Amino acid sequence: MKISIIIPIYNVEKYLRECLDSILAQSFQDFEIICVDDGSADSSLAILQEYKTKDDRFVILQQRHSGAGAARNNGIKLARGEYIQLLDADDYFEQTLLEDMFAHAKQHNADLTVCSSKKVDASGNIIESGNPLWPLDIDKVPLEQPFCWKDFPEDIFNFFCVIPWNKLYLKKLITDNNLFFQNIKSSNDLAFSHLARICAKKNYCI
Repeated sequence: MKISIIIPIYNVEKYLRECLDSILAQSFQDFEIICVDDGSADSSLAILQEYKTKDDRFVILQQRHSGAGAARNNGIKLARGEYIQLLDADDYFEQTLLEDMFAHAKQHNADLTVCSSKKVDASGNIIESGNPLWPLDIDKVPLEQPFCWKDFPEDIFNFFCVIPWNKLYLKKLITDNNLFFQNIKSSNDLAFSHLARICAKKNYCI
C-alpha cells in the first residue's frame, strides 16, 4: 500500500461527506483511509460506518474526545502505507492531489512533500489571498527543488506553515525520528511540523 490517509473527526457531519468523496474520487487509488472518531456527538460516526460498508479501504478507530493531535497519533500507529497524508474533515482534496504528491515524492526521493492550498467559503467559492500559494511563503521557499535545513538554516522555519494537511510524509520519517503530535488542544502540530522539516533529508515544495 502506498498511502495512508489519516483524518481526525469530531462533530463534522456538515463537511464529512464532501471530504470523504474527494478521497474516493482521486485519480490515484492505492490508499487506505484511517478515520479516527474523536468522540463525536453528532452523526459523524454513522457517516463513517456507512462509507465503510461501501469501501473496505476505510478503517474506523474510535477514541474518547482527546483532540486532533491524539487522533493523528493513533492513526499513524495503524498506518500501513509507505507514505502518510493527513487531512482535516472540513477540508477536501482536488482530484489529482495524491497522484501529484506521490509522483513528486518518488521522483525526488523526498521525505516531506508540501503543496499549496486554496481557501473556500461555505459555497465552495475560492477566497482570494494575498499569497496565491499559501501556506507556502512564495517570497522565500525554493519551489520544485529538494532541500534540507542545512541548505537554508536561517529560513527553514519560514518556508511553509505548520498545518499538517498539505503535506505527504514518508512514514519512515515519522517512525525513525519518533515524531508525534502533542496532546494539547491548540498548536498540537507545531513541534511535529518543525521537527519533520528538520529531520527530512529532502523537503520538496510544489
